[in-house]
Amino acid sequence: MPDYAVTAIGRDRPGIVAAISRALLDFGGNIEGSQMSMLGGQFAVMLVVGVGPETAEDELSARLGSVRDELGLQALTFTPVEEAAATLSEPTHRLRIQGRDRPGMIATASAVLAGHGANIVDLESRIAGEGTEATSTVVLRIDLSDAEEAEVEAALQQAAAEMELEVNLSPL
Repeated sequence: MPDYAVTAIGRDRPGIVAAISRALLDFGGNIEGSQMSMLGGQFAVMLVVGVGPETAEDELSARLGSVRDELGLQALTFTPVEEAAATLSEPTHRLRIQGRDRPGMIATASAVLAGHGANIVDLESRIAGEGTEATSTVVLRIDLSDAEEAEVEAALQQAAAEMELEVNLSPL
């Protein structure tokens, strides 16, 4: 059964998931994994879908294109997923960054992680409060399999100190 990554982005409204999942079901699609979020009135979803071997890509593309147009989405795409389970990254650690909100928190942390060969598997951030009282919390699930935990933590602590932030790295 071929797998596809299906992504959709657009202004949130009722019925997006229903329309996409219905179109996929019409092609014998089975949603094998999903991640959806709404942020600032914008909707984003990523699905991994198995479809029958007889599914014609051009027909699936046309059907998803009409769902995109009907719902007024900015994008609705599908891409074949290679069978590369050995390269899939599983989270090994949780990183929490917290402090006064400032530009560069995520850019700095992600650069430190990338510099040590760590892979970000999941990232979520929220800002509470307003103006100079705003605080930001960033939570990442990361794969440190190819990185030395102590070195990564030391580099994160150094970067956090420079930005006056708190970081906590813990195994999952």
